[in-house]
Amino acid sequence: MKKFLFTSTFLTALFLTALVPATPLHAQTLPEFKEGKAYVFDASAIAGKAKDSIKTKNLSSAKNFEVTVYGYKNDQWEKVATGFLRQTGDSDSLKRIKKIKSFQYLAVTTNADKEFNYVTSKRHDDLYIYFMDKTSVSEERVNAAPFFDISKVKGKFKDNIKIESRANFDDPCSFFIYGCKEENGRYELLTCLALKDGFDTDSSDESYSGSKLSSYGYIKILPASQKEFTYSLSKSHNDLIIQIQ
Repeated sequence: MKKFLFTSTFLTALFLTALVPATPLHAQTLPEFKEGKAYVFDASAIAGKAKDSIKTKNLSSAKNFEVTVYGYKNDQWEKVATGFLRQTGDSDSLKRIKKIKSFQYLAVTTNADKEFNYVTSKRHDDLYIYFMDKTSVSEERVNAAPFFDISKVKGKFKDNIKIESRANFDDPCSFFIYGCKEENGRYELLTCLALKDGFDTDSSDESYSGSKLSSYGYIKILPASQKEFTYSLSKSHNDLIIQIQ
């Protein structure tokens, strides 16, 4: 299989244009959560359907923290689901207490000793909540990063973006993948994937906004770590494969 080899040196607050929520929230006043710090959002403003589970993924450097989701109804907050996340790359399908489709507004709390940026999306009838470090990739860093032209990689790409590690990691690392449909267009965060060790894999089948990943012709790859990585891109079984060394 022929591969293209790229090398680059390189997550970011939600208020930066480079990292945006899956769907912009409606202009409105969200109900206040008074039981401590929480990320409050309008679930109805996120494109798609979520009637089953709440799934979470830790893309931050925080370790071993509890997650609790509350729903707002009849002027009060009710506990909806609970879970636990360990290291970077860990995922958890939260233990459901109440059906999430009964609530328009949700609040996410943790017992972690740091604050997060959050990205939410709806996929396969589930609500996904992603936890990211506050000090992530700046907009300037995204703008300065080299882009990769997917059309230059031989083969077909219709389904997933998959990352594979071929490196010895001292710690787990998240990789933020930004995409653009035109060469000189504006890049948006498509997905963030994590590698737990030197021989791990991770993949995504659609962007946070719900768009097909293959609809983007150009991508940028930015790791959470300041470490240098080498990227080898190929296409196999309709997937875009990114080998990281």
